[in-house]
Amino acid sequence: MIPLFEKLFIEYGLREEDRERIRTDLALLKAKDRETFLHSVRVTLLSMKIAKHFGMNTRPLFFSAPRHDDGKLLVPDKVLKKKKNWGPSDSAVMKAHPVDSFKRLEPTNAFSAYIAVNHHRHGPNPYPKKLPKGTHNLSLRAKREAFEYSKILAIADCWDAAVNRNNNRFAGKRITLDLVKEVMLHELARIQPMVNQLFNENFFNEEMLAKSTRGKVNKRNLLERKKVTLKIKRRIIKH
Repeated sequence: MIPLFEKLFIEYGLREEDRERIRTDLALLKAKDRETFLHSVRVTLLSMKIAKHFGMNTRPLFFSAPRHDDGKLLVPDKVLKKKKNWGPSDSAVMKAHPVDSFKRLEPTNAFSAYIAVNHHRHGPNPYPKKLPKGTHNLSLRAKREAFEYSKILAIADCWDAAVNRNNNRFAGKRITLDLVKEVMLHELARIQPMVNQLFNENFFNEEMLAKSTRGKVNKRNLLERKKVTLKIKRRIIKH
């Protein structure tokens, strides 16, 4: 298990059964697809930082974010690990995962389940269209609060998918902070003010981007271009 998570278990006073559920599901995700596992870990830590930035309680996100993609345990590998030629049928399969996450979380933690099931409902094409029914009678107030936390989860999820995951969001373009912002404003169209605030207040910044997977690729590509340029200059000088 991740040492930092074990520390947070103690800090937040999680019951042993809750700790074990998080440990178990992260282990299952790791065995299923390491990239999805790492994404879940990064999104957990980032969502808690975003919540803190907005003055919100971070505890609900530590319960829900590690397991927000649990539904992907049911996604076939050929879809989950697909990098190219993504089609409508693949999207249809993948879009089932928030509801499947809800079904896995709701029996033991209804509030976390409602955070997870809502995290893809803040874009131009939100899903699921209809929320599933749970076994617990969560109050309307609690559901509304969970919906607010799902916005934080959605932002963390979108940032991480944009800068750390292998996808075609940027169509081969060199990634920049402005380009990431543009993508996030589109994919999180219903909560644009929150996204803008985080960029305007320098929460999302060049340093964060540089530390990301795509930021490191940018740096390697820049170094390679410099090497090529230097070789060309040397050849010109020799001739």
